[in-house]
Amino acid sequence: MTLVLSNDDVRELLPVPVYIESMEAAYRHWGRQNALVQPRIDMYSPSPERRSSYVFKTMTGLIPDDDLVALRINSDIITWQEKSGSLRKEKVPSAQGDRWVGLVLLFDMVSGELIAILPDGIMQQSRVAATTAVAAKYLARPDSARLAVVGSGGQAEAAILAMSAAMPSISSIDVWSPTEHNRNGLVKRCVDSGLNARVAASAEEAVVGADVVVTATNSLEPVIESSWVSPGAFVACVKSVELGRELLTDADRVILHARPLDPVNYIVGQGDAAIHGTDPVDKLFGESLSRTGVDDIVADLAETCPVLADVLLDDSLGGRSPDDRIVFLNPMGTGLQFAAVGRALYLAAKESGRGHELPGDWFSEDIQC
Repeated sequence: MTLVLSNDDVRELLPVPVYIESMEAAYRHWGRQNALVQPRIDMYSPSPERRSSYVFKTMTGLIPDDDLVALRINSDIITWQEKSGSLRKEKVPSAQGDRWVGLVLLFDMVSGELIAILPDGIMQQSRVAATTAVAAKYLARPDSARLAVVGSGGQAEAAILAMSAAMPSISSIDVWSPTEHNRNGLVKRCVDSGLNARVAASAEEAVVGADVVVTATNSLEPVIESSWVSPGAFVACVKSVELGRELLTDADRVILHARPLDPVNYIVGQGDAAIHGTDPVDKLFGESLSRTGVDDIVADLAETCPVLADVLLDDSLGGRSPDDRIVFLNPMGTGLQFAAVGRALYLAAKESGRGHELPGDWFSEDIQC
């Protein structure tokens, strides 16, 4: 049988600590060369509409000890528009019912069968946050008390929950985003769940004096400045450009969640050669849109900096001086993360009876391919 889950199922099946435990175990597997990851591939077909494109994205991860392979697929209409004075990436809900299309397929390595189909929404937010939380657990100061979050969407909320679970020392949370309704709503949900959270007056007010800083936005320009970040702070992002060139070069240490840090892109009309980089808007539309690119810095960091798996397997890499500003780059997902979380969700769903089962022979065939 093939199990089909909804985002509601996913939301209710696993507590946050299980996401963190699953991610840490997966990165240890990867560090021991007991896992495989196929880099993310994005295929672009520019739309006649200005600054819009159809994007088909895939990433794959395999963990032999779990007998599981995960394939994540996104079929998106994406626009890049000016908002609140900066360039922002927006996924358009163009599917029937104003919805998005993102799926994770889980395959059993013993039988080869498709064992589960899951939406990627909650998984996406939770696996990013859990990965950052694992890094903070080993790289942030153990006495870190104040968390600053720039952003107010699903990624930001997941980050708050994961950081609070991984670091019990966190006692206050400052949130800022340019969208007043969203930042107020996020803080209210945090307060309602028992967290000591407040809305900051600006990104600068949120970040100055914080022990841990997480940026989780859809901006393609810096959202914080290096001068705001205190000595000893741990800083994490979901896009390298959110941090800007100065902080990336000023940081005492930079740790990568994975290598490489950018997807492999292919664009209709631009030949078969791979184009490396996140959100290649200049190449897509033939106009200079990225005003503060960091691709050159990121390329250098990808060659020289340790990755999270190294930190988990080598205690010496987790050490730090009290005033070290440590940056954790978590800008591009991997199929490994979806394999780890997918397995935990599948086992929890089978145990609890959640989801719907479809005949397995709908997804297999009697002809050898």
